[in-house]
Amino acid sequence: MKQQLHLTVLLAIFCLSINAQTTFQKTYGNNSQYSTIGYSLIQTNNGEYILSGTWGVLTSYDNGFLIRVDSLGDTLWTKQLPIPTSIISTLDGGFRSNFSKFNSLDNLIWNKLYPFSTPYPPSFLLDGSEKFIQTNDSGYVFLHPTGFCPSSMCGTHYGVLRTDKNGNALWLKDYGNNSLTTSLSEGFSPSSIIQTLDNNFLICGYYYLPSYTNGFNPHILKINQNGDTLWSKGYRFDTLSSISFSGFFEIISTTDSGFIVLGTGRGNDSLDGAIVCKLDSAGNPQ
Repeated sequence: MKQQLHLTVLLAIFCLSINAQTTFQKTYGNNSQYSTIGYSLIQTNNGEYILSGTWGVLTSYDNGFLIRVDSLGDTLWTKQLPIPTSIISTLDGGFRSNFSKFNSLDNLIWNKLYPFSTPYPPSFLLDGSEKFIQTNDSGYVFLHPTGFCPSSMCGTHYGVLRTDKNGNALWLKDYGNNSLTTSLSEGFSPSSIIQTLDNNFLICGYYYLPSYTNGFNPHILKINQNGDTLWSKGYRFDTLSSISFSGFFEIISTTDSGFIVLGTGRGNDSLDGAIVCKLDSAGNPQ
């Protein structure tokens, strides 16, 4: 018997960080035919919600969707997309997926795809799972955090893409010696990005360097609006013994112009531990 998955959304109102009251719990998707997985969720200005995700058979999720629901979780509309995607709210009151821009009336404004030619391999074509943000000038910055791969699967390019407000590519850059061969080589894989008060960008992730004891280590990169590196810092956690992997996966700004990063360290026993670091504006631990 074929096992089916479905997407269940639970929204709650939190009070004093102690009690949570369920507002609604809904299931979306045709469970008799397809498996459904949610990617991201945003709240609109009028208190409604837009969900994105993918549906398909258990072994293939090639179709994307958007669902808009009201404050009680009842479906208002559903849009089918050619591939799965993430979504964010935009400064003009609309929203954007990795490939499409919608206005505040939910009307499609444009679609953009980003295939690149040599030296960027076809694998840099955005697949919908990339994290991205809107910049202060209404443009966008995408990360391509594919992660490092087994030797038989390498050749993927890791990079940062910036576009203007209409989705036109301005620049695409990588950071580190990301070889396009079939072996692991030095390189930076980005995971999360924020825009700083000086209108530059901080990117956290992990860096692979063969000379490192465990190979993979947390890393933070600051770049300017043209993608040029302002500073680049790696972080070691030698007090944690027998680490086989460590990296940063989320970064947020703090009110003192610094930031906090969240990551993980994995021991040789395959058990993971959380890493939280408070850093100043120059990336120095506090």
